Amino acid sequence: MGRDILEQQQEHGWGDDVVGRISQDLRATTGGARGFSRRG
Repeated sequence: MGRDILEQQQEHGWGDDVVGRISQDLRATTGGARGFSRRG
């Protein structure tokens, strides 16, 4: 998954905080489930 994220960042100009955004989206989608922080 990490490699896919890096490829998308490079191809589509995703910003540096894409991991933070993904973690926020996962927490929101899963009802605030734990384990989706930036630090992993």
